Amino acid sequence: MKRSCLKQILFLMTILLSASCSEDVFENEIVYPESIWDVRSYKIERHPTVNRNGFGMDLLNLGADSLDSQYLTEETIKTFPFDLLFYNDFSYTQSFTGDWNGSGNPVIFMNTGVKAAIVGYGVGRFDSFTAAEIANFTDSLKVDPVLDLESTKHRHSEKCTMNSDGTYSHEEGFQVQSLVRVEYAKLIIGNKFRPNLGGEFECNTDDPEQINMQPVFLVKTREGAFSLFMVTLFKGTGADTQKSSVLWKLVATE
Repeated sequence: MKRSCLKQILFLMTILLSASCSEDVFENEIVYPESIWDVRSYKIERHPTVNRNGFGMDLLNLGADSLDSQYLTEETIKTFPFDLLFYNDFSYTQSFTGDWNGSGNPVIFMNTGVKAAIVGYGVGRFDSFTAAEIANFTDSLKVDPVLDLESTKHRHSEKCTMNSDGTYSHEEGFQVQSLVRVEYAKLIIGNKFRPNLGGEFECNTDDPEQINMQPVFLVKTREGAFSLFMVTLFKGTGADTQKSSVLWKLVATE
């Protein structure tokens, strides 16, 4: 074979190899739909007869046939790719008063590997936060700690009973919310969205002004994207009495 022909063959192979590599990169590149940047707004049922296994939220959702959130069942909680889980402990065990209908002990758990940090307060901060600020908070992002609660998939509340003399017995029975809240306070989001009991701010639970007081969280999702998340109203009025309102929006894909 002539040297010139050999050079041409090597040159052609180089081009084909480069094209193949380029195609591989193109095929592996994630093409995000514009919908990922939409602000998501939901009213979540706190009532334990509705919210039995939690309300899962997938903060980086690619649309198509997948949902960005849903009320979970005993089966779908094993498969739905949630970043955050809005959960009401009363769906598992009542308070010592036997209350199934109150606000309960709502809490937000983060899925394994998900991290978050408070970046400010109020919807004004939610609206003004930009991707350029993420670097200021990366060292503050933390995963949820393992809580000292019953060893179940939801880390449920310790169960107790109230005796006739007002003391408590730790046995199979009703929960003591004050003990549970000590543990929830250790969580990154936890119950910090709950006025008064969450420890971040004080007002009536249905006061619309809390939208300017609620903590704003930067969440690093399971995929490594960054999203803002906040509860805007713990308790609505009328038909929304048992609902909490939430907002989230993606700010960066990586």
